[in-house]
Amino acid sequence: ELSLYKKAGTVWISYAVPFIIPITAGYVTAIIFGDFLLVLMDLIF
Repeated sequence: ELSLYKKAGTVWISYAVPFIIPITAGYVTAIIFGDFLLVLMDLIF
């Protein structure tokens, strides 16, 4: 089993890597909808 890990080499997956996509999507969504709501509130008030 240890030889299999040595044969695989460097592993690029960690606990944080799967969260990159949802965090990026949330960031982009917050920028788009945040700006939209800011403009909408500026027009109303």
